[in-house]
Amino acid sequence: MLALVLALSLAGPVRSAAQQPGALERSSRIEDLLPGAFGSHRYDVWMGGKCVGWKRRELVCDRATGQYLESYITQMNIDRAGKVLDYKSSEFARYSATPPHRVLWKQLIESNDGRETSLELMLRHDGAAVVTRSAAGSTSREVHFVEETLEGELRDMKRAIEGGGPFERVSNSLVDGVPKRNTLARGASERVDGIAQPLFVLEVRREGFAAVELRLVDATGLLHVQRLGAAVELRLADGEPPRASRGSVSALADASVPVSGLDGNPKSIDALKLEWSGAVELLPARDFQRVSWSSKEQHSQTIEIERVRKPTQAERSTPIPSECGAELAADPLIQSDHAAIRAAAQVIVGNERDPWFKTTRVVEWVASSIAFADDANSSSAADVLAARRGDCTEHTLIACALLRASGVPTRQVGGLAYAGPTWGVLAPHAWIEVWIGRWIPVDPTWNEAPVDATHVYLGGIDDGASMVSNVMSAKASEVARASGH
Repeated sequence: MLALVLALSLAGPVRSAAQQPGALERSSRIEDLLPGAFGSHRYDVWMGGKCVGWKRRELVCDRATGQYLESYITQMNIDRAGKVLDYKSSEFARYSATPPHRVLWKQLIESNDGRETSLELMLRHDGAAVVTRSAAGSTSREVHFVEETLEGELRDMKRAIEGGGPFERVSNSLVDGVPKRNTLARGASERVDGIAQPLFVLEVRREGFAAVELRLVDATGLLHVQRLGAAVELRLADGEPPRASRGSVSALADASVPVSGLDGNPKSIDALKLEWSGAVELLPARDFQRVSWSSKEQHSQTIEIERVRKPTQAERSTPIPSECGAELAADPLIQSDHAAIRAAAQVIVGNERDPWFKTTRVVEWVASSIAFADDANSSSAADVLAARRGDCTEHTLIACALLRASGVPTRQVGGLAYAGPTWGVLAPHAWIEVWIGRWIPVDPTWNEAPVDATHVYLGGIDDGASMVSNVMSAKASEVARASGH
């Protein structure tokens, strides 16, 4: 799961912005708005007090075509059970008057075994679509596309630097196809070691993300520091990146929370009370997870979790509300309309009509049929089905796709879960929620339906920045009370 939340946290802005016809003819004026925003710049990625990778951003104008090209290339070292793995991704955006079927935005993710998965946003005569290409084949699905301009974004940024705002913009999400609203506002200036002038602090609040992104820029628009929550920081660096990062981020050492007072099999725990210290924001509350500040000044909070009960017969018969439409639909990564996934779902579920029995069958099948592998990071459900291996992220991808194909609304969530007495930590983990009269968490990696009380919910799986911030800023959790059967 750590690779996924880091990828989402460090991803560039998915603007997919198409310039209005003729706007690029005034390219010199656009570049004069914030000249520091253009060119090629490299940033070191810092987590847990060490450099764990690098990211390069480039925004240039191709004079031959009159197009603006933006790219992000990221490479990080992730320590998985003592084995350091390279994580690599590339993103490319084109800003121009775009004819039909032209790629506007592309993301390329290279897995540890050399396989590649790409997401491409394309404009067509009848709208926009995202095409997923991987070893498992190609799939295409329509998305809602909001057109905006590079010039407009630069003007809002310039006005924010000058003290205006806040400004609201819309960006395109290629994961679920739902546009997200972002708010840009200027905060207090800040001085950074090694930089003579004070930097302007721009606060970016992204819809669906609890963590606030801070961008420290100078008057030209050059980004010097980018902070994602309290855990991840990008710092402007000189020269070419080193052949190897100076460190690696460990899924257990850096991204887990140590606990004391918790013993035994986590599956036997029905209720849990944690005293959580160090987190900079209050964890999200749910029906089964009560959260309150013990001492807000000392960033200490109390979390009480109870095992979720199974759905009643009445809940199993409740009609699915229209609000669950997105959790039933295929998306670029959860390809529930893929022929192989639909065929697998039919074999697993058969003629079963009860949504809870469908859920338990899928959870059991995924837990027993997808081999657990820390070094796998397939990017789509179709790839997971073909590879039949992966960590918790891959288990949730394929479980989501199989359940959606079976007519059960499903979404990915994540947070922390007790890794057992051998490790003694709450480790990053992903699981799913199914809607059967209400949202019920189940775990297809550990074959739990519903999940035990050691699953600490931190948000939707796309809220990577908030998860990383909460986990890596927390110092320790003490179990005040645990009960089981």
